[in-house]
Amino acid sequence: MKVVIMSKNRPDAAKKTQGLYVNSDMCVAESEYDAYLKVGCENVTTHPDSVTGVGPVRQWILDNYSDDVLFISDDDIKDLWCNMGISGYHITDPHEIMNIIANTANCAYDLGLHVFGFNPMADNRKYVPTKPFTLCSWLGGAIGFVGRRDYRYSDNKLRADIDYCIESILHDRIIFVDSRYSLIANLFSMKGGNSEFRSKITDKDEIKCLLRKWGKYLNIVVTKRNSIRLTLNIERTLKIKLD
Repeated sequence: MKVVIMSKNRPDAAKKTQGLYVNSDMCVAESEYDAYLKVGCENVTTHPDSVTGVGPVRQWILDNYSDDVLFISDDDIKDLWCNMGISGYHITDPHEIMNIIANTANCAYDLGLHVFGFNPMADNRKYVPTKPFTLCSWLGGAIGFVGRRDYRYSDNKLRADIDYCIESILHDRIIFVDSRYSLIANLFSMKGGNSEFRSKITDKDEIKCLLRKWGKYLNIVVTKRNSIRLTLNIERTLKIKLD
């Protein structure tokens, strides 16, 4: 299993994220290679400067890494949150985090699936102990891949993960999401990364693109803070026959 962190224009934050994973690679644009080495990032690999945005960079990594299990993480991950228990708790030990990722990958592999990840919402109040995993969700921030890679990322720079997850659900019927854990990120609070692409116009255009392709399978929720949240309108259950 290989963990690859995709990063852009924020080497200091990326170095902290790399400390959460054991022996991970840092993937950056060629022109930023020296800046990441300077702050102490390890195993730095590069993609062409022309490859930018979530979709194109994730696809470049999928095309250029042959590991059977690949976990691609954003560079703003702070820690792993456990939703279990009365109040939940933070997990920062790299070896424990890697064991949890490997265990989730094994669950996906045993089910014959090709996409896995963790609960997008870090909130133990909404965690249901009788439902420790989800079979139908979209993933963002960090996403795992197992075995063959038949699907390709769109060129969307912000919301390509949603498209990829729905594509996977369409063909594989389900994806595996461990609801017990969540990777916590500094969303929208740091410079660099996708912040240079993010604008109301770009966001609106990419949502329109998703709606044109997936229509009734997407729900748009406007929060109290007037931000847009997308949820899937897809029902999936797993039936197990017991002898």
